[in-house]
Amino acid sequence: MTGSTPYRAVLAATVLTLCLVAQASPASARKAARDPYALRQSISIETQRAEEGRSRVETLTDRERELHGDLAGIEDSLGSLRDDIRDRENRLAQLDRKLEQTRQRREALEHRQDRTRDTLRGLVAALWPLRVQAMQGRTNADPDWAATDRHFAWGASVYDDVRRTLAELAERDRELQAVLAEQERLRAEAEKSVDDINAAKDRLLAKRIDFVRSIREVRAERMNEEQALSQIIAAIDQMNYRLKTMSGGTFKTRKGSLPQPVAGKRFRPDGSGGRLAAAPGRNGASYHTVNGAPVNAVFAGRVAHSDILRGFGRVVIVSHGNQYYTLYAFLSECSVSAGQDVAEGQTLGWTGPYPAAGGSGLYFELRFGQKAINPDEWLTAPR
Repeated sequence: MTGSTPYRAVLAATVLTLCLVAQASPASARKAARDPYALRQSISIETQRAEEGRSRVETLTDRERELHGDLAGIEDSLGSLRDDIRDRENRLAQLDRKLEQTRQRREALEHRQDRTRDTLRGLVAALWPLRVQAMQGRTNADPDWAATDRHFAWGASVYDDVRRTLAELAERDRELQAVLAEQERLRAEAEKSVDDINAAKDRLLAKRIDFVRSIREVRAERMNEEQALSQIIAAIDQMNYRLKTMSGGTFKTRKGSLPQPVAGKRFRPDGSGGRLAAAPGRNGASYHTVNGAPVNAVFAGRVAHSDILRGFGRVVIVSHGNQYYTLYAFLSECSVSAGQDVAEGQTLGWTGPYPAAGGSGLYFELRFGQKAINPDEWLTAPR
């Protein structure tokens, strides 16, 4: 008995922790857990909440999908605008080059006009003395007046040619001015077009930012709704489990009619190992079994522990509500995990080496809170 004390302290501490967790539920929940009518009402209310939550999640999912579609449309429009801006900027660059070429041609024409005007002024200066001389020769009956007149006529002809050239240059200048004005008009239109498209792009970018923000908000809201829905569904599952447990009677009402946890032969440990040298009927029940015999839950419940427990090997502890627990120790393997709901008769694992049995076996214990209670008063007689 003395050697088993540290291990039973570990077991008692484990069961105490499970009891404290069970006692942490609200008073209303405990009342509902004892009242099938109240529990069904709670299930109905939570089911309605779950349906409303699913509807909200679906609405938000559709809205998020719609926003993504609109955002894709905006992205396509932005891509088209960027292409349009690039084309128009290229066109604007071409107009700038043509404008520069036209300005250079006009400047060259203006230089030529200036040179022609200088030539014209030179001719006027040269012809005027000849004209005066010709007039004087005629008056004085100068025998060379005819030659002078011929010189003047030739100069006048050259003068007329220069004037025609100057007139042609002036016409070219007017044409170039018209071309320049048209090019400047086209450039102004192209520049305005680029500005308009850039403004449209800026508006779309602002709209895109709004859509991205809306998508984030809708996604966050949807995730919150999904989390709340998961919690509601978990609560419904737990209440359905409680209702199912109630429908089959409470653990306490099954006293004396619980099935044996395993097919095997009961025995009393001799205490030589000291680890579990406790008389069955006071602390637990020990069984000799074939290797790998299935170990079954004696009543419906929820797995509170499924792991190694010092001094007991691989252990499954099942909570049956109202602080009743059953313990199944020295398993070779577990088939359930903590938090899982199990039905009466469901396999929890398989027997493995049990030192007190000298081979394969099972140690079974039944507890109310931290206190071990006599399993013989609860189990049916072994066959």
